[in-house]
Amino acid sequence: MSFQEFGSMEHPISWSEFETCVEEDRKEIKQRISGDSISYFDHWIYRGQSNANWGLKTSLERYLARVFDVEIDNIDAIDYYRIVAGVVPAVNSLASAKFESVDIHVDIRPYFSLPYLEFLYYARHHGFPTPILDWSKSHYVAAYFAFQFAVKDQPVAIFAFNDNDGDTRGGWVGEPAIHSLGPYVQTHLRHYRQQSIYTYCAGKVSDRTAFMPHDSAVRANPRNNKVKKYIISGEMREEVMDKLFRMNINSFTLFESEEGLMEYLAYKEIEGARVRHKRLINLSDDTPF
Repeated sequence: MSFQEFGSMEHPISWSEFETCVEEDRKEIKQRISGDSISYFDHWIYRGQSNANWGLKTSLERYLARVFDVEIDNIDAIDYYRIVAGVVPAVNSLASAKFESVDIHVDIRPYFSLPYLEFLYYARHHGFPTPILDWSKSHYVAAYFAFQFAVKDQPVAIFAFNDNDGDTRGGWVGEPAIHSLGPYVQTHLRHYRQQSIYTYCAGKVSDRTAFMPHDSAVRANPRNNKVKKYIISGEMREEVMDKLFRMNINSFTLFESEEGLMEYLAYKEIEGARVRHKRLINLSDDTPF
């Protein structure tokens, strides 16, 4: 087992059990912070996925696997930035956003922040494949992405990651490792609406920096890459989505797009008023819905 798992595909946990785990983690970090005035601590960040069978794959990994019909173990970082260097001029010419030109000889080292973050964040939010994963500081935002398209007979997953909980991180030089990227850049508004944090996984292959699957870092060194996986019953969807709706967490507030608005209105007027609209699909008043 790669991750520290809570629940299983056969016996997923409930939403209330998940919230209890989140609260316990918060209390533990708070106690560590109050007892140590010198060290720096991170809080847990969260990522929701509608299918608990899916691993932690970046959009770049998924894109390359689809195009070449093979799972990619590592992606040369310099080669990727050469592609980015060719994309930026087109974005600057055709879109309203403007970015600095990318140096094709850029120095990329594992365990340091990635260069040209503003463009990577922009690209990630607009559909261009990147080697970064998006997470949220809010487990409620992560829950929205997990349950938005959940089905009753399919458990969902919410992953949690902590880059620095006070324990010393170690490991072999060059082995894959997950690192978080700071939130404070000038980028798309939805980055802030979703309380976004990003991670990337990198290591060394023949002395060259390569982007690697997040799962590989957890397998290689789970103590160094602390990822928890909460497998939650898809049957919780109605309860969770109703709670998020009342908290004003929905597709419109998270994306502020016309597509998000239509999705929000569909949920509000159809799913949110399910009893009133039983007649819409010719159900009797005593039919479960």
